[in-house]
Amino acid sequence: MLARIAPIIAIVLVIAGVIAAFVVMGSPNQARLVKLDTIRAENAQGIVDTLRADYGRKTDSLPAAFAALSPNDGTFLVVRDPQTHKPYEYHRIDAHRYTLCINFSAPTDPGTTENAVKQWTHAKPGRNCKTINATK
Repeated sequence: MLARIAPIIAIVLVIAGVIAAFVVMGSPNQARLVKLDTIRAENAQGIVDTLRADYGRKTDSLPAAFAALSPNDGTFLVVRDPQTHKPYEYHRIDAHRYTLCINFSAPTDPGTTENAVKQWTHAKPGRNCKTINATK
């Protein structure tokens, strides 16, 4: 009798382990979305850093568009979404302020976000815009 039940118990335990792994770690698709959002947030932070460095060094005015940006110290500046390949939204408000909008895919937990990306943590997926002062 035990020999007949043992394989069933083993299968149930394996299935329970797989379900527990999905609950704790999320699905592979969710992990992919979180990774894309991390890349988006790092790209956004690179844009912010470049604008802060360029502002005042070259001119006292923000550029009208991304085309006028130049990466700092030979770094590569990414201004397009890693999944859609569409440019991030940049709108110059005045000589000192601009709005940067990023479309995120998955909700993030601010407690698990790296320091460089914390500015871009968000509660919900979708379009997230921040108005940023380049002088601060």
